[in-house]
Amino acid sequence: MPVVGFTLAKAFGFTGELAAGCVLVGSVAGGTASNVLVYACGSDKDGAVRLRGPDARLVDSQVRNCKLWSGSAGILMITEGLADRVTLGSCSGTYGNTTSTALLLNGTNAVCRNCLLVGNSDSGGAATAVKPAVRVTKGVLENCTVVGNNGGTSSCGGIYVAADADAIVRNCISVGNVATLGETTKNAQLADGASVSHCCSPDLENGVNGNVSADPQFQTVNGFAYGFRSTSPCFSAGEKLDWMKGALDYLGQPRLVNAPEIGCFESQVKGFMLMLK
Repeated sequence: MPVVGFTLAKAFGFTGELAAGCVLVGSVAGGTASNVLVYACGSDKDGAVRLRGPDARLVDSQVRNCKLWSGSAGILMITEGLADRVTLGSCSGTYGNTTSTALLLNGTNAVCRNCLLVGNSDSGGAATAVKPAVRVTKGVLENCTVVGNNGGTSSCGGIYVAADADAIVRNCISVGNVATLGETTKNAQLADGASVSHCCSPDLENGVNGNVSADPQFQTVNGFAYGFRSTSPCFSAGEKLDWMKGALDYLGQPRLVNAPEIGCFESQVKGFMLMLK
């Protein structure tokens, strides 16, 4: 849609290379955006940042300090496409009907992996059942770490999973999230009939579908606060998936070293074999 690109360039007063870039991006149906910083933007619609095409990619990027207003769901909304190695941090919902603060997956081919969602919050006054950092209505959330989010006046601040066969959550950590309604499922709330696998959260039943309910034992590794060592219950406890071969974790490290980890971080500790004769 080059006309859309041209219109946006005119609206924002872009000239020269910036205007040409807008027209160029508007001329393709999909593409990859990498090393992008989305900062202090706002939206009164679902998704201040949207991925909605088969070739849409957001990679190695930061989405921070953004705000949602009336009836919004997800600063980042994916109906089709991939978010990989993205940070969603310190974003907030300011309206009582916000249904997710940072991320909404709402399409069968929507995928978010190797991402960190931290410090997002809802400050809307009205009490609603669920205002998590992440809502998975349809799509795949895998190898993400969701930590330190606040669901405000709701029952969940972490991950909410709908009862849909196309709502898939695996290899994720959701801990340290809070909300003020109810006494349970602050970190991981599953609708009746929903399930997750190989995830770490105190709200999950330990050992069922490969899930872990124990503390992930976060340690700072290479400056990253949500890494861990081989003593963590998340170490080599993830499900090995086809996309992992040759892939990178949140820090840009090889995803497969041993069996994959749960969460966005992959420990680079290699196993060894000791043979005695």
